[in-house]
Amino acid sequence: MRDAHRYVVRHFVWPYYSRRSRREVTFRGQRMAVPDDADSLGFVMGTFESQTCEFIERSIEEGMTVVDAGANIGFYSLLAARRVGPTGKVYAFEPEAANFALLMKNIGLNGYKNIRALPAALAESTKRVALYLSREGSGSHSIYHAAAVGNGSVEVEALSFDEFWEAEGRPAIGFIKMDIEGAEAAALEGMKNFLEATDRLTLITEFFPGALRAAGTEPVSYLRRLSSLGFQVQLFMGDRLVPLDSADMPSLYGRLGEQYGINLLCTKTPASGKGASI
Repeated sequence: MRDAHRYVVRHFVWPYYSRRSRREVTFRGQRMAVPDDADSLGFVMGTFESQTCEFIERSIEEGMTVVDAGANIGFYSLLAARRVGPTGKVYAFEPEAANFALLMKNIGLNGYKNIRALPAALAESTKRVALYLSREGSGSHSIYHAAAVGNGSVEVEALSFDEFWEAEGRPAIGFIKMDIEGAEAAALEGMKNFLEATDRLTLITEFFPGALRAAGTEPVSYLRRLSSLGFQVQLFMGDRLVPLDSADMPSLYGRLGEQYGINLLCTKTPASGKGASI
């Protein structure tokens, strides 16, 4: 079913909108150059992750330091940069060269001086890794072969966030968005010291069972890891936030299958303790 959906989007829906697009859109007040693929459809139509966007616009505060892991062409980095203002900072990590070029272009189009863009992935340790390029779209590349529907690979730099954070002088980071196609568990492993030292944090992470399994992580293990780190976890579902311990997980797994993901809102405060049992 998903293959049929992608076929329709790629061959009929996207070409229709693509002919009417000049490869630059304005979405939620941000000017963006977009790639010529179906992953741009949400920006062109104005429908991209509305609930997550609205939450970020409400929650990121002036002066914050924000991390965008898997920045892609930079939309969330731009949104965060506007919110944190000139006294704040955004670290944007994007390993794929074409996406990174558009990220840099989009930073320039909007005139932001508070985004530091890094051409790197996040992983459990600092090393060179293969980035597998997906023919499904510019948002589906992964450092795990089984998570990307093959279109070759390139070698890229991967960073342990802990090492990067230490080198930056251990800045106080209040918000992280992480969408890295199955590498989320590895990235958490690479930021253990930061997470132990941070008692107040908002993390939005993709929960994509198929990509996690392709990376060798059972989805329930990822949820348990988030809980063990002290996060209270909620799911973005339609126009609602649903606590993890109230969610119908068998139904959710059935809806997502191996092909789709959902965003999680993970919040950590001094009073959080351990999150819900799973």
